[in-house]
Amino acid sequence: MNVFVHSINNELQNMLQLLAGCLSAITDRIRAVAPSATFAVVGSAGKGMNLPLPHSDLDILATLTSDELAQFEDNERELVLPLRTNARGMQVLQMPAFPLPNGDATIKVDLVPVSDKSSGSLLDVVAVRRRPDYHRTRAMVLYLKAFLRVKSSMVDPLLSSPGVGGMSSYLLQVLVIAYVDSVPDTCANGDLRFCIVGFFGYYGKYFDFANYCIDVTSSDNRFPPKSTFTGPHFTFSSVCAVDPHDPTNNLGEMTYRISLIRKVFGAAYDDLTLNDVTLLSLFPAPVTLSGNPLF
Repeated sequence: MNVFVHSINNELQNMLQLLAGCLSAITDRIRAVAPSATFAVVGSAGKGMNLPLPHSDLDILATLTSDELAQFEDNERELVLPLRTNARGMQVLQMPAFPLPNGDATIKVDLVPVSDKSSGSLLDVVAVRRRPDYHRTRAMVLYLKAFLRVKSSMVDPLLSSPGVGGMSSYLLQVLVIAYVDSVPDTCANGDLRFCIVGFFGYYGKYFDFANYCIDVTSSDNRFPPKSTFTGPHFTFSSVCAVDPHDPTNNLGEMTYRISLIRKVFGAAYDDLTLNDVTLLSLFPAPVTLSGNPLF
């Protein structure tokens, strides 16, 4: 597992300069129409939980007025798709193939115009990075992302859709943090394998998505019964959750495939417990995420 995390870290270090150059180019273009605009990188890139290219994107919040946004959209019409409203009710201007500084590749960029750059920050970047178990949580998220990327699409074609193997990256982070927080005495002090096996077992075998919710606020109960839950419900997936920074959040647009993903998690749990295989053996070999084997 250390080999996996080390390989991912090396890939991400190589990406940092490219992402910085991409962000600089985007901000320069935005400031051409909105000189006083401010920016915040959120999502997986902001939390350091993004996979290497080409399995990474960039989520940017920018303080833009509607007129400034319209001018930017017109200026960059060859790069942007029409402004849309996502499932959380937030406007998103998507650039599906923004050129990276090296000229060899592109990256998908989601630009979210906000009146305050702290708005809609989802699982807050600063709060996640300040968690005492950040490095363990990050390693779990990266492993599970890679696992879903290379494994779940083999189970069902639906899971090869954009997202993390049929699941939104944000939902995966919520699942990890909720699980880790629910077993502080075992997961926080245990090894990474123990935490991931427990995660697969909990969500793949035991958690009742139909009658319980996932709560990522500061409450004591991470999994309240749906009958007592007062937050918004993500009804078509039987998942509901509270987001401490965005009360309208519904955990992403791919969550309805949770029943398929549960089968993937459940099968992984069986392999790890009944067959006592290693974490990395769950991947087909060789594992490639950016054109080269990871290990």
